[in-house]
Amino acid sequence: MNEKKIYLDACSWCRPYDDLSESRNYIESEAVLEILRLCKASGWTLAASEVIETELLRIKDTEKLENVKELYKGATVYLTLTDEIRTLAKQFQQRGIKEFDSLHLATAEINAYDVLLTADDDFFRIAQKISLHVKVCNPLTWILEET
Repeated sequence: MNEKKIYLDACSWCRPYDDLSESRNYIESEAVLEILRLCKASGWTLAASEVIETELLRIKDTEKLENVKELYKGATVYLTLTDEIRTLAKQFQQRGIKEFDSLHLATAEINAYDVLLTADDDFFRIAQKISLHVKVCNPLTWILEET
């Protein structure tokens, strides 16, 4: 597999610590963990960002937050918000994408990431209707396509 630039949104980073008694959460959790393993083993770029960190701070469950922060240490690049990202995010919001999702998408798009992974069905559905360079995909679907 060749070099990849991967951006996981906050819900993907959290998936391994969601209620894993739900089959979908469990399967997506395993996909996220495999993606993180592959990033490390393959030297793929894995993004951390100002947007992700801000959204993660909204987690009220302190144990979950600490676990996600530990997992998040595997990120290899830190992306900051810029005026260009904020402007593009506003355009995405006008297309129906929620604020944090629009910032994730704009960050990945402006920084030329190959894929933005999300377990959020609404975000995924709306992003599919927008012409983008970054591919927006569910973690499970993406890892199945890649391996």
